[in-house]
Amino acid sequence: MRRILEEARNFAASDAPMLIVGETGTGKNLLAQAIHNAGPRRKCPFCEINCGGISETLQESELFGHRKGAYTGADSDREGVLQTARGGTLFLNEIGDISLSAQKRLLDVVEYRKYRKLGDDKEIETDVRIIAATNVDIEGLRQKGAFRDDFYFRLACLKVELPPLRKRREDVPTLVDRFLEEFSELEKKPAAGVEPDAMGELVEYDWPGNVRQLRFVVWHALLQAKGGKIAREHVLKATGLDEARKDAQNLEPLEEVEKKYILKALTVTNWNKSRTAQILKLSRPALDRKIQAYNLARR
Repeated sequence: MRRILEEARNFAASDAPMLIVGETGTGKNLLAQAIHNAGPRRKCPFCEINCGGISETLQESELFGHRKGAYTGADSDREGVLQTARGGTLFLNEIGDISLSAQKRLLDVVEYRKYRKLGDDKEIETDVRIIAATNVDIEGLRQKGAFRDDFYFRLACLKVELPPLRKRREDVPTLVDRFLEEFSELEKKPAAGVEPDAMGELVEYDWPGNVRQLRFVVWHALLQAKGGKIAREHVLKATGLDEARKDAQNLEPLEEVEKKYILKALTVTNWNKSRTAQILKLSRPALDRKIQAYNLARR
């Protein structure tokens, strides 16, 4: 992470487009904001648009704006986020969900720093830095023709890949301390720390939701601890591992399940083996072998 942050710090001084890739919850939004804050555009707006949260028909309107009457429902002129972010940074979150048409128009923005509102012939000059982020496999989208090669190569001029938390487990204790400090202040509850076995559970957990999930697990565990140290049971409950392990303990071996099912079928058919084999979709010899293997006997 130190190497990645140093690389990002160097990229902050550039005006080139940038692509941040990583799983959900790895901190792509935070990194984009940090790059903006560390760069020469920090006094101008940082505007974010979530491409996955907007339908394809509205993506271009959100980005470029529109003139009144440009499409059904466009009752007045509208300023797009490209105009709002003028002089600053436009953060395109979930760029993998953007339409091909919007990709083409954004490519023109990157290349020529000009765009048109929907329904307008007038070109508007823009001065924004574009940072995009995604948690999907862009290479796969490119192969399917769902993402333009030329747009990808311009965005990936500068590229940072954020690793999932399970690949940097040594960061977990530091992050836990940071989140404890944050939520202790928020909840007005003293943080007495984390028991060693509880920290062990936190470090060993795979974190499918990454740092974002860890943050809320620490918050949950802090509330359970009620001012005391966060214990292992607090972590297990906050992550849902306690229920998962209880369920695992309650599971029977497959052979035991099969034994009970065969016995139940035999009881229902009054030990008519031919009928039982038919119900279980087994051959009669196969049923006989299982009866013998499980030592089943008629009561």
